[in-house]
Amino acid sequence: MQNHCLIFLESPLVAQDLALTMKDLLGCGPIIATSLGEAEAQVAALPNGALIPCAFVHLSPSAFRPSRLHDMLRTHGAKVILVGHAAELEADAGDWPVLMQPFSSAQVADLIGRIAV
Repeated sequence: MQNHCLIFLESPLVAQDLALTMKDLLGCGPIIATSLGEAEAQVAALPNGALIPCAFVHLSPSAFRPSRLHDMLRTHGAKVILVGHAAELEADAGDWPVLMQPFSSAQVADLIGRIAV
């Protein structure tokens, strides 16, 4: 079964670029979403047993923690990386690494290596 990487970002162009980077790094099939509802729907549509080794989520820690998406990604074994201005503002208060913007493919690769995906 193919691994998937969730890329939930509000900017479709940045999401596409990040999806290509993750395909190169981990060989993941991308799941791209631009809203929380879309991300939840796409993860819910995955078959039982589908693995999501890595997920980039455009939410702050305080918004992600109580979300349905948080529970869904935990079920799929995802290591979550938060992205976006709100995540950056709460970076010290969360349980997840934050990818600071703007970022490069090299920074993504370094972060993926540090969280041991």
